[in-house]
Amino acid sequence: MVAYYHIFEEYLRNIVDILFVACFIYFLITIAKKTKTFQMIWGLAIIILIYFITNALKLYTTNFLLEKFLYIVPLVLVLLFFPDIKKFLENVGKINPHKSKKSFENSMVVKVVNAVNILSQTKTGALIVFERNDSLNDIIANGIEFESDVNGDLLRTIFYSGTPLHDGALIIRKEKIVAAACTLPLTQNKSFSNQIHTRHKAAIGISERTDALVLVVSEETGIISVAQNGSLNRHLNVESLFVILEKELVTEEKTKENDKNSINFLKLFHKEK
Repeated sequence: MVAYYHIFEEYLRNIVDILFVACFIYFLITIAKKTKTFQMIWGLAIIILIYFITNALKLYTTNFLLEKFLYIVPLVLVLLFFPDIKKFLENVGKINPHKSKKSFENSMVVKVVNAVNILSQTKTGALIVFERNDSLNDIIANGIEFESDVNGDLLRTIFYSGTPLHDGALIIRKEKIVAAACTLPLTQNKSFSNQIHTRHKAAIGISERTDALVLVVSEETGIISVAQNGSLNRHLNVESLFVILEKELVTEEKTKENDKNSINFLKLFHKEK
């Protein structure tokens, strides 16, 4: 009986061990898919496969070199995933289900829409990217990184033509401005070539490669547009812009709450006018 108990205990321990390893691998794959490092991970997997093949074929020199390289693979993985691992560890234990909601008037969406309305009226070009599930670390790295709460005055200042940060995209991550003057990939879709300028092509380009939501204000016309999933929704007014941002970015809110916020925004906007 005791022997059976030890066998069962050993099986249980192995199952738990395998589950932990599986969860860890799943975590790494999830991070990799959100970044440009996914191709690098496949490259490492191919190298490991070649290592076993050369070992089976007794190609000793090649196998020896690959074996030495595999010693540094853990370090390579840490370097590749460092920004995402750091962000994950910083967020561990910070989840608070009873976190108080900000007042509606001070919400990020309202601040952005009010700022964009002014930028539109003054025909000040703007390009704002809202990061969602897909990481924009590569885009952030090519701009000027900083961290600030979303503020209407700050948004208007950044895109003012006299400032060094106005030319490029501004990145918002979880209601925080994390970078400005970022360069975005341009769309290669030729159907847009004769219809839009560089700012809009950049908005469509990043929306084709990630799930980001991109807000554009035309410098020539002041027209407000939103790019998503490779398409461009143009000629938006502040009301329709608010509805889109509220629907796409405030995912934890219920439909009825979104409808209520839309009504509140219209009252607030027309009151300020």
